[in-house]
Amino acid sequence: MKLSRSTPDAGFTLLELLASLVIAAVALVVAIPALTGSRSDRAIKTTTSAIIAKIDQTRSRAMTSGRPASFSIDPDSRGYRADDGDIVALPVGMTFSTASGPQHIVFRPDGTATPADFGLQHGRVKARLGIDWLTGRASVAFER
Repeated sequence: MKLSRSTPDAGFTLLELLASLVIAAVALVVAIPALTGSRSDRAIKTTTSAIIAKIDQTRSRAMTSGRPASFSIDPDSRGYRADDGDIVALPVGMTFSTASGPQHIVFRPDGTATPADFGLQHGRVKARLGIDWLTGRASVAFER
């Protein structure tokens, strides 16, 4: 009869498990912001979408009513408004930048508009918005 020594239980040591958890935690810390985007990214994209929607609504109102409609941006008060509504304030930490102070954009019934170019900034994330004078359409470009 052959006697065998008992073999150690197969498995991982506590040190190996801790090392694996540390590596996984570091990978998550690096990957999550890249996957979800920063708060500044989300905030500026949400605000830009709201501004573009209000601009498009103002343009459509001018074209359907047959009367000019206006949209204003005031960097000093950090707000914007269409001529039919209240001032909408930017989220905390977000600012407008314009070349010449407040901007008053007039949309005409034929679809044309006062040309405009202004910026929006939140942290290091920037967006540049523009209004084409011929079509009255708004455009946006994001910068980092």
